[in-house]
Amino acid sequence: MATDIHHLTDRFPDSADVIRELAKLNPDFASPCEEYEETVEELQHAGEEAQKRPSVEWLQQRRLQLEEELLAEIEGYRPV
Repeated sequence: MATDIHHLTDRFPDSADVIRELAKLNPDFASPCEEYEETVEELQHAGEEAQKRPSVEWLQQRRLQLEEELLAEIEGYRPV
């Protein structure tokens, strides 16, 4: 089953090809990609009026942590 990565490729469009390749080839990359996608979806469903709730703030922080983690892997990727 392919990993859904559209939110991540939307966030980092210049790295979309690398993201697709890493998600396809590296399960250690695909797992946080899936968590990132789920986190973004949850934030979108929370709506703007809920942005100050502690649970939403936690999701926002987690999204940023995942972005940093994934971006480090994206930037360090060297095709074989």
